[in-house]
Amino acid sequence: MSAAYLVKTGQATPREALLRNLSVGPPSLEQLAFASGLDAYSGVDRPAPLMVAISRTLDAPRRIWVNLRGSYR
Repeated sequence: MSAAYLVKTGQATPREALLRNLSVGPPSLEQLAFASGLDAYSGVDRPAPLMVAISRTLDAPRRIWVNLRGSYR
């Protein structure tokens, strides 16, 4: 979301927004696809459904671990 805002308001190029996204933490494939697809002159498009499914499948173990770890503290 912040990458889309930065590009739309002209505060960053799509490449700069993607690099900022990478500097914050490990993004998912879905986030990378979204940020790399930003264009300052057109609307924001969601990543392809296949990319979303692959990203969420690959990210599932990390999300499960975070939820389990958080419930035992």
